[in-house]
Amino acid sequence: MSARLEVEQAGFLADLRAASVPKARFASQARQRDLADKVLAGMRMPTIKDEAWRFTPLGPLTEQSYDTASCEPPPVLTADIGRFLMPEAENTRLVFLNGAYSPHLSSVKDLPAGLVLAPLSLAPADLDEMLTRHLGLHCPPDRDVFTALNTRLWCEGAMIVVPAGLRCPQPLHVMFVATSGIAPHVASPRILAVLGKHAEVTLVEEYVCLDEGVYLTNAVAELELGANAVLRHTRVQSESRSAFHIANATVTLGRDAQYHSQAVALGARISRYSLDVVQTDTGSQATVDGLALIAGHQEADTHTTLDHAKPHGQSRQLHKCIVADDAHAVFNGRVVVRKDAQQTDSAQASRNLLLSDRARVDTKPELEIFADDVKCAHGAAIGQIDADELFYLKSRGLDEVRARDLLTYAFAAEVIDRVPVASLRRQLRAVVMKQTDRKAGTP
Repeated sequence: MSARLEVEQAGFLADLRAASVPKARFASQARQRDLADKVLAGMRMPTIKDEAWRFTPLGPLTEQSYDTASCEPPPVLTADIGRFLMPEAENTRLVFLNGAYSPHLSSVKDLPAGLVLAPLSLAPADLDEMLTRHLGLHCPPDRDVFTALNTRLWCEGAMIVVPAGLRCPQPLHVMFVATSGIAPHVASPRILAVLGKHAEVTLVEEYVCLDEGVYLTNAVAELELGANAVLRHTRVQSESRSAFHIANATVTLGRDAQYHSQAVALGARISRYSLDVVQTDTGSQATVDGLALIAGHQEADTHTTLDHAKPHGQSRQLHKCIVADDAHAVFNGRVVVRKDAQQTDSAQASRNLLLSDRARVDTKPELEIFADDVKCAHGAAIGQIDADELFYLKSRGLDEVRARDLLTYAFAAEVIDRVPVASLRRQLRAVVMKQTDRKAGTP
């Protein structure tokens, strides 16, 4: 690492450590912030010399200077975000602008009894004890430098509580909107979701931009599922192509809990999503799907850990990357089967499509097995559009551009079609078709 980069990274971290933040909203936030300050004192920015970051240099991110985002939302109208809204979540929507809660864009009413969908700053007082128990428990500040920075800087986020036995029919839509009407800034959104026993809900976590600007979104999500709870979680990242997106998330699964997720990465100059799914009791199931569709000079990095700590767990993971131009995708999928996690059933697949000779994918599936009665498999494949499939479509009357377009879309559709909200599936299909239209003729 060059001396100049070392100075830039040290300055980036020092500036954010010294940034002023609003007064803590509640006691647990203040305690977590104090802990983050102490942790940050002994941390540095990761570099390509660190194994977990060796494929993703952060120079373009740290060479910028950032302000911390205000907790006052900028003026944005509902019409400005209309293309992102989902009719299924008409009354179950939280919207945050540059990290600040926007009540006039949100719509939370007629919720099922006991369901909490609220900004953390307005969480009901009777949930203070729950916040104290859960906030920072699953993603503690010492997880990495970005989690520590989020813990120190966040001033707003979403709190979701689904009481035991409640099956919520509407999806919950938590949207983080970025605008570039201010100087380059850092937004530090936070999500805490707690599902009780036998609870069931669909959560759409979405990051969008209204214009192409430079900013950093540094997000943290903590999701806890009680026994027999079911969470369907779709995460969509379509930030500005000039922005940076770093996110850390942990999901903990109780006995026989089910977690089904799709993470779609479309935007950002550099993006990194680190997801840990931890089985804390027997019989839990996790389905973790991912899709990165990038071009230009984008970098999209996904790191996952599926931690089987108890017996009879099941996990399925499919991660796909479609990479064009000079873009670069990274996938590191780690599956851990601990000593007591007998009769674990786990399968992981990484499939990658290159649309140019300059596009790159680094994929690293990992299995760490410490039990002897398990069924585990993983595999990875990287290639270009199949010449035989292309010939077949051309022989049926399609020109080469349209044939490439169709094959590229079909590659992505396997993940998109698993999104549980119909209007969001349509939105994503339109986005993917638009992207593939532009990329289809790339040699």
